[in-house]
Amino acid sequence: MKKKDGAEKAGTNPGDMKWVRVHTLPSRVYADQVKDILGTEGIPVVIKGDDVGIFGPGAGYGTSVLGVTVWVPEDLQERAKELIVAYLDGV
Repeated sequence: MKKKDGAEKAGTNPGDMKWVRVHTLPSRVYADQVKDILGTEGIPVVIKGDDVGIFGPGAGYGTSVLGVTVWVPEDLQERAKELIVAYLDGV
C-alpha cells in the first residue's frame, strides 16, 4: 500500500510486515510465555524452532540445542525487547 508521499506502508496482513528476531530462548516453554506477554501488549509474535521433533508438539517442551527464536514486526521490536528483558529479569 502506498501513502500519498509515495512511501510504502505495511498493511495489517502479517505477510506484509517485516519481521525481526528479538530473542532466542532455550525452550518453547519460555517462548510461549514471552508470546503471551507480548500478545497482551498487542504485539504479534512468531515463534520458530526445531524443538518439536517427530513426536509432535507435546515432545517440544524440553530444551532445544538450537534454541527457539521469537520474531516480531520490525516497528515493534524495541517495545518487545523491553518487555522480554523485564520478564527475563524475574527468571
